[in-house]
Amino acid sequence: MKLYKKWVIAFLAVNATIFALITAFMYIVDPLQYYRPITFYKPSYRYHERLAIPGIVRNHDFDAIIIGSSTSQNARPSKVDELFGVRCVKFAAAGASAKELSLFFEEAVERKKIKMVIQGLDLFAYAGPPDRLRTEYPHYLYQLTPSTFYKYFYDGYILKKTLTKIDWLTAFDSKTYAFDHDVFAADKITKKPSRRKLVGSFFNPDYNRTYCYVNFIRDSKENFRRNVVRIALKNPDTKFYFHFIPSSILDWVTRDRHGDLPQLFELRSFIAEECSKLENVRLYDFQADEDITHNLDIYFDISHYDPTINDLIISKIHADSHRTNPEKCKQANTEIRQQVETFKKEVLPTLKQK
Repeated sequence: MKLYKKWVIAFLAVNATIFALITAFMYIVDPLQYYRPITFYKPSYRYHERLAIPGIVRNHDFDAIIIGSSTSQNARPSKVDELFGVRCVKFAAAGASAKELSLFFEEAVERKKIKMVIQGLDLFAYAGPPDRLRTEYPHYLYQLTPSTFYKYFYDGYILKKTLTKIDWLTAFDSKTYAFDHDVFAADKITKKPSRRKLVGSFFNPDYNRTYCYVNFIRDSKENFRRNVVRIALKNPDTKFYFHFIPSSILDWVTRDRHGDLPQLFELRSFIAEECSKLENVRLYDFQADEDITHNLDIYFDISHYDPTINDLIISKIHADSHRTNPEKCKQANTEIRQQVETFKKEVLPTLKQK
């Protein structure tokens, strides 16, 4: 056999061996739990949430879901289990659009019987067209086929996280581990909120931008119809508990600065009206609750709050407190406007940029 043929054969054999080893390694470790729950090593929670959700859907037992964007990341499914007597998991992803949230639910309801959903309504999640995705979406993981499985096994991001973020010593300690749904997606669970951080974010240009463009209302209403109302109508046996998330008063001051309040109030009223038509939907409003939104010590920035507030929201929903309707929502809009004006006059001048 000629030398070059031997080199070609050797090259192909080496590469085939490497690919076979990687395939076997990723299948056994299965870091995203796509084929089985993680049990023989301590799970890593350092993967993007959108990548991990399909494995949770496929291989975990649940009948309730917490759904939302970054403000729902610190919510605890165990709190829902305790109060509602269900088996809850969490599908929360930073910056998730309304379309993404609907995809999370549809993936779950295709495989499980879902009794209830607790979903935080981030008003800006409904900006843009109804099919808007915040980032490149891992569709292949939601419908993994023989022709796409390689994207899981050979994705550079997943491989890197698997090699560097897993505590490999736990794979040899003979212990059995369970995936912690409270820790999954938790963004600031080990960090501490502070007034200094909140005020700093208020003066930070990255937080001081508007999402209310010319067609914001038109797009956001259609977005809500397509990605929320449609889902609720298709699943009449599922109870949906929606809530307006309690951004800080400084967030509302920022929106007022950009002239966004009229559009946001219109969207809030529209959502309240649409929810009032759905028998399996309850809507709760925490955005005018001064005990929360004016407590400047519980926020990380103008919109993200301490995990204890996530627990409080779940408890209030269970007690059916803060439930709203179109009339109450209209009244809350007026209250928020008054709170903003009072805060601007009495408190804002005392805040200094650090």
